[in-house]
Amino acid sequence: MRYDLAGRRLRRLLVTVVFIQDAYEVVEFMAAS
Repeated sequence: MRYDLAGRRLRRLLVTVVFIQDAYEVVEFMAAS
């Protein structure tokens, strides 16, 4: 159970990081154009 909870947290963290990276790329693209 502990491993499952850690896996969920890790997955959520990964999704958050990917989302932030995508948002940052969009912001950079908007600033460039």
